Amino acid sequence: MEYNNKLFILRTTAKTFPEFEEAIKSKIELERNVKMELYFHRKGNLFVLDDMEDLEDEMRIKALVPSQQQPNLFDNIILNNNPVEYTQSKDWNDIVFLSQGSNFEFRVEIDADGIPPTQLKTQIAELMEKSSKLESCKRFQTTIRSNIIFQIDFQTKSRAEKVFEQIVDLLESNYRK
Repeated sequence: MEYNNKLFILRTTAKTFPEFEEAIKSKIELERNVKMELYFHRKGNLFVLDDMEDLEDEMRIKALVPSQQQPNLFDNIILNNNPVEYTQSKDWNDIVFLSQGSNFEFRVEIDADGIPPTQLKTQIAELMEKSSKLESCKRFQTTIRSNIIFQIDFQTKSRAEKVFEQIVDLLESNYRK
């Protein structure tokens, strides 16, 4: 198993998932009350481990404590083997998109050409720029010509959804006029 870029060998007779979690916490010397997330590798991707039925002998497990700042925790694993794939979860008129990446990040993307060059475009550009400065923003990309931020990757789904909804609200209020 892996924790904080260190590898551990875990042998346990745990029969239930809570017992399994306790065995891991004991092995990596975490306090019992610390919240921990577990992931396992399969075919180059990481999946949430939350059931004893997913366990296999010799399986590599990654433990993560969400409160610890661990930037790019999964990037090295997934990006070096496979490109990050994004699955679209929300879309507004083929202009604004919300997607989840295979690296557990959430992306908000706009089609800047789909927004008329008005004050609205300026407002959306300002919102994207402001959002790119949030701590939960991992990276962003800008357009070459107008230097407008058109894509932001967030660490948290709630932040990405909030930015998506703010952009949609701006667009809908403009289209209702």
